[in-house]
Amino acid sequence: MRSFKSFTRQLSLVLCALLVSVTAYAADETSQRGPLLATVNGEPIHVRDLQAYAKGNPIMTGYMTHLPGVRRVLDDLINVKLLVLEGQRLGIQRNEDEKDDRYALRLRNQLMEKCERPDEAEAKGFYEAHPEVFSTPAYVRVNKVYLKATDKVEDMDAMAFLKRRSEGLRDGSLNFEDIVAKVRPLIPSDIRLGDMGFIPLNEKDPLIDQLSQAKVHDLIGPFENNGFIYLFQVTDRRDPIVLSWDEVKGSAQDMAFSHCMQTHFAKLRREIESRFPVVIYEETLKALKFN
Repeated sequence: MRSFKSFTRQLSLVLCALLVSVTAYAADETSQRGPLLATVNGEPIHVRDLQAYAKGNPIMTGYMTHLPGVRRVLDDLINVKLLVLEGQRLGIQRNEDEKDDRYALRLRNQLMEKCERPDEAEAKGFYEAHPEVFSTPAYVRVNKVYLKATDKVEDMDAMAFLKRRSEGLRDGSLNFEDIVAKVRPLIPSDIRLGDMGFIPLNEKDPLIDQLSQAKVHDLIGPFENNGFIYLFQVTDRRDPIVLSWDEVKGSAQDMAFSHCMQTHFAKLRREIESRFPVVIYEETLKALKFN
């Protein structure tokens, strides 16, 4: 059986495909440390701080190429900073040469309410009480087309062109392939347009939220993102499927234990955050540029 964690890894790749594929992260150079993304108890986290943190954790570097990934890395760094502050408040000493992330991990294990790994009967009880944890995501199948905001098509700018063509999609005078054919010469040949296949809806992201609510044949857009104009069309949907006990029993104990750990850490973070406030600058995050 395909692991549940693989759905999360897959989605990071999916979001890269839905919006323009990226290979490098471009920071705003208006200041040496880049834009301010968040503060933890008044301590700022700038773009450069986030890049440095990701560089020290190689598994995270790939997340720095798209906004949902940047949010994940930022959330992880905020967790580290909160745990370090809590450790200092409690007077818990660092070990010699213990870096922030290692210190934070030790504090997390020390401060968080403990979870016991369930036996198979307990795991089955968890499965029956929380079927959503053992469900596949909902999926939508989408068509995609995009242009640079500065592109001109048929003497119209990109937004005006895609708005006009979206009207044709709604009244049935055009199909999506007609629009793809028009914009294809302006888009690199290695960028996929048209049918993007089925997309899992298991990520907190504004685009995924809109896709989650859309019905078959609905259009999303055209809208602007990072200098590009996008238009999507939902062409099919698949509802979540609860996997059978036989399909999940091999991983159910791990899933139940992981769910317990996540729940207990969320509780600990809320407690720490009540003492050390966190501010996240959403508009700055949304304005980040990727290329």
